Amino acid sequence: MGIFDTIFSFIYIPFGLLFKGLYYFIGNYGVAIIVFALIAKLAMIPFAVKQEKNRLLMLSVQPKMQQLQAKYKGNTRDPKYAEEMQNLYQNEGYSPMKGCLPSLLQLPIIWAIWTAIRNPFSYIFNFSNELINKIAETLYNANINGFASVIGDQSKLASWVATNQIPLYGYAKDPAGLEAIRSLIPADSNFFQLDLDFHFLFFNLGDKPDFGQLSWLWLFPIISGLTSFLVGFVTQKMNGATQPVEGDQMMKSSTRMLLIFMPIFSVVISFGFPLAISLYWIISNVFALVQAILLPKIMNRMKKEPEPEIKEKKLNYNQIEKMEREKNAVQYPERIKRKRNRFVVLRGM
Repeated sequence: MGIFDTIFSFIYIPFGLLFKGLYYFIGNYGVAIIVFALIAKLAMIPFAVKQEKNRLLMLSVQPKMQQLQAKYKGNTRDPKYAEEMQNLYQNEGYSPMKGCLPSLLQLPIIWAIWTAIRNPFSYIFNFSNELINKIAETLYNANINGFASVIGDQSKLASWVATNQIPLYGYAKDPAGLEAIRSLIPADSNFFQLDLDFHFLFFNLGDKPDFGQLSWLWLFPIISGLTSFLVGFVTQKMNGATQPVEGDQMMKSSTRMLLIFMPIFSVVISFGFPLAISLYWIISNVFALVQAILLPKIMNRMKKEPEPEIKEKKLNYNQIEKMEREKNAVQYPERIKRKRNRFVVLRGM
C-alpha cells in the first residue's frame, strides 16, 4: 500500500464494504460493478450540480469579462485590469476555482472505487497486504499454472500483485493453489467457502487485454475510449448550446485537448488493468453521458427567469381627452338608440 492509499484509506474502507455487500447480495462481480457505478454516480451528483451552477454563472459573467478585455484591449497584465476583474468576480459571486474544486474532490472517491473493485483479497476477504504477498509468493514458488513464468523475475511479484488481485485470485482458487496456501488462510475466513464469480457475458473480468496480442478482450478498451469521447463531445455540445457568447480561445483549446486526452487515457487504463476496471469505466461513462444530457436541461428549467417589470404608463392631457372622445363615440349611438326606443313605446300608448 502506497502513501496515497494510506492517506485515503478512510475513504477506501467504506467503499470496500459497500462493494462487498453488493457482491454478497447480487452474487456476480460484473452486475455488482454496474450497480456500484450507479450508486457512485448518484453519490457524486452534488459535485456535478455545483459544477453546472458554476458553469451557468460563468456564462452570465462572461459578457462583462469580455467588456473588460475590450476596455483594456486585451492587455491582461495591466494591474487595473486585474483589479477590476477581481472586483467583478466578487460582485457576481464567481470564482474560477469553484469549477475545479468539485473535480479535485472526486478524484479520491474515483480511486477508492477502483481500489475496491480490483482488490477482492483486501475488501471481500479482508486479508492484509502482508498475507496477500505471502499467498502470491507461495503460488510463485509452487509455479501454479505457470504463475512464475507469467511474473518472470520474482522482484516484480510485489508490483504485479498491487494491480492484479483479481488474476491472483484465479491462481489461488486452482485446486493445486488451494493446497499450497491452505496453511496461510486464517481459520475464520470464508475464503474456501466463497467462490467469486468473475464471469460477465462471455468474458472473465479477471483477464487483462494484451496490447501486443489482438483478441476479443480489445472490445473493452475500444468501447471505453469511444464512450469517453462521447461524454466529452456531448458535454461540449450541451455547453455550447447555452453559451451566449463565444468563449475564450485558451478555454476552447484546453477543452479540445481534454476531448482527445480522455479517450486515450481510458484506453491506456483499460490495457493496464483487468477487465473489471474497464467494465466500471464503460458503465461510468454511460451514466456520465446521461448526466451530461439531462443535467443542463434540468438546471435550466429550475433557473427562475426574472419577471418583467410592468411600468405604469402616464398619460398627458391630450391622450386623456382623446380616450374620452373615443369612449363617447362608442357610447353615443347607444344612447340615441335607447331614446328612439322610448319614443316609439310612448307613441304607441
